[in-house]
Amino acid sequence: MTVSGTSTKETAPDQGGLASTLDGSPVAVWAQDVDLRYLWIFNPSMGLSAEGMVGKTDHDVLDAPTAERLTTLKRKAMNTGEDVRETVRTLRDGHDETHDLFIKPVMDDREAAVGVSCVATRLPDSALTLADEANHRIKNSLLIAQTLLRMQRRESGDAAAREALRNAEGQLQSIARFHGKLAAGNAHGWVNIRDYLETTCADLVETFAEDGWLEVTTDIVDEDVDGQAALKLALIVSELITNAFKHGSGRDRLRVHVAFMDEGDRRRLVVEDDGEGLPSEFDPGSHEGIGMRIVRAIAGELGAPPQIDRRSSGARFVFDFPDS
Repeated sequence: MTVSGTSTKETAPDQGGLASTLDGSPVAVWAQDVDLRYLWIFNPSMGLSAEGMVGKTDHDVLDAPTAERLTTLKRKAMNTGEDVRETVRTLRDGHDETHDLFIKPVMDDREAAVGVSCVATRLPDSALTLADEANHRIKNSLLIAQTLLRMQRRESGDAAAREALRNAEGQLQSIARFHGKLAAGNAHGWVNIRDYLETTCADLVETFAEDGWLEVTTDIVDEDVDGQAALKLALIVSELITNAFKHGSGRDRLRVHVAFMDEGDRRRLVVEDDGEGLPSEFDPGSHEGIGMRIVRAIAGELGAPPQIDRRSSGARFVFDFPDS
């Protein structure tokens, strides 16, 4: 295996020992510059060669969804200055492999990121089958727990207890759906956000059907996102729709609109309803209600504190997520 390309920022290791060690193994090692162009690579898979990769980006050599995901992970490492490790599925011209990918940001003397160094280990199919089976089992266990909560809610004579049980039921359903998507879609950590959020909203409409009339419309970008981020988005949406329904109870009908948009340098989530709106003194950053505390904690993990748009006649919550 030969290595091509030179760089003043990252020098390829000696070819002899490392190349012979990696040859025939499931491990690939490489470095990319600040623009994520390959500087050098040992032992590439997927039918690729070092000569065909050096000087190019993932978008030049891999399928678009795979390239987008890898670029996002590498940008995350450079933006945070922290190592990233993920299980990733890689597609190219009929090749389909899954790798344990480790990404280390390369920093200069001023602690600015100048690229990444990566190690990818190809995983056997058996490891993926076990992961899919685990997700399937987790989903089934959560759905059983959700059914038990629903039974308890219907038998409870206490209004506060019924509300708490319904909230827990909705959150369990969102998490169960997440594991179901991973098991069924073979996505290995990534899910389609439109499909996932639309299903979450449909589940909530069904949950509240016995207590009142709720309509949820959506406008959600069709793209795959990191599974953990998708789960957190679904939990935020679930909590805000639940709160809107709770505070809008007594009305003949309540309409909620959920939007998730790609705005170039950020992703924006909007959840709004046509209710009576929020009190003038309401502050999403300090409100102590349990629902808002949950939303604030989850959104904070994604780097998007909740904002409210008071120009709306109803409640309108906005979250701007950095594109990292």
